Amino acid sequence: RFLDSQYETVTTFNVLKSACDINGSDVIRLGANITFTEDIQVKHSIKIYGFGKALNLNGHSIKINEDVTFNAEQTVFANGDTAIIQAKNSKVELTTCGFNHNTSTNYNNIGSCIYCAIDSENLEISDDFTTIINNCTFTDNHLCILHSGQLTIDNSKFENYNTTYVDTNNVAFIYQTDGNATITNSKFIISYLNKFCSSTRNIGYAQAILMCGIDAEINGANHSDLQKNDSLPFFNTLINNRRSEERFSRNAETDL
Repeated sequence: RFLDSQYETVTTFNVLKSACDINGSDVIRLGANITFTEDIQVKHSIKIYGFGKALNLNGHSIKINEDVTFNAEQTVFANGDTAIIQAKNSKVELTTCGFNHNTSTNYNNIGSCIYCAIDSENLEISDDFTTIINNCTFTDNHLCILHSGQLTIDNSKFENYNTTYVDTNNVAFIYQTDGNATITNSKFIISYLNKFCSSTRNIGYAQAILMCGIDAEINGANHSDLQKNDSLPFFNTLINNRRSEERFSRNAETDL
């Protein structure tokens, strides 16, 4: 528990935006649900205690600057258009958070919850991103995470029940372009009717992974491993590695 003097309680959007500015508070507590009216730029390292409150992003984003750590606990991120955008050398730590109904219209519906800002102008893929996700829930979002770097996911749940948030080209939850992903004790659920993965870029690994880049690894399996095997020892269990041309069954559920 914190004393009131140890954090700033935030109840309005403008105060939240100010707290994320360069001279803002290091630790804040959400005292109310907050609706965004524009994007917020996080210019210094900050920790948010949500206590179950929601950030209604309202079609906007939280943009994390370079060399900044963004830490959130018990916070809901909803209705964003790319909810969190990480710059190079940034770090995002999320504990017991929820992501609901986020899209990513600027990035082909990839990375609706977390998007690592790759330098598309110079066609560079960097692995200078760190994201740690623990005990979080992702419900009815477009493809949740586009990552390039160290991605760690533990004890979390990804689920899609609403066809509004199922892109037939991107039926999965994670797109790892570079670096290493470690996923443990997590569940992936896709439940919908007459939708299938039509992507030919790679495979939907156990209904979870859409893409593993040539230089990336996911739980120790690299791009070639994922392409040539129908089943892999994933969390010490052989799990069907669905190829992209296969139709996904309704109510596909995978424990990882």
